[in-house]
Amino acid sequence: MRFLNRYGVSTVTSFKFTRLEPEADRETIEKQLATNPEWVIIDYPANNKAIVSRAALLIAMEKENFNLQDLEQVTAVIPISMQATLFQALETRTQAKTPSGYITMETRDGTKTVSGEITQDAIMNFYRRT
Repeated sequence: MRFLNRYGVSTVTSFKFTRLEPEADRETIEKQLATNPEWVIIDYPANNKAIVSRAALLIAMEKENFNLQDLEQVTAVIPISMQATLFQALETRTQAKTPSGYITMETRDGTKTVSGEITQDAIMNFYRRT
C-alpha cells in the first residue's frame, strides 16, 4: 500500500463533474445532467459540499417531492489537496469515514476551487492494476 505514495491524486481523479446550488430546481438539474457528468457536486452553505453520482441523483429525482437539500446528510465528503499522494488521499478518506472526496486546487488569491472527485474504489482499482 505504501507505494501509493509515489502517485498523485490526479492519477485517478475524475474530472467529469458538474456543480449545482442546493436551491436548484428540477429543470436546472436536468439541464446539468444533460451534459453527461459522472458526478454532481452540490455546494451547500458553510462550505459544505456533497458529491453524488449521476445515476444516484437520477434515482433520487424519481421521488415526487425531491429536493437537493435532502441529499446533504447522506453524501458528505471531504476536501483533498491536488498535491496529495494517493496514500494520503486514502488515509484522509478512511479517517473521515467517507467513500469519496473532492479534489481542491488553490488559486493565486488563496481560495480553493473544486477540480475533481476521487473515490476509494478508484484508488483501490489503481492499486490492484499496478
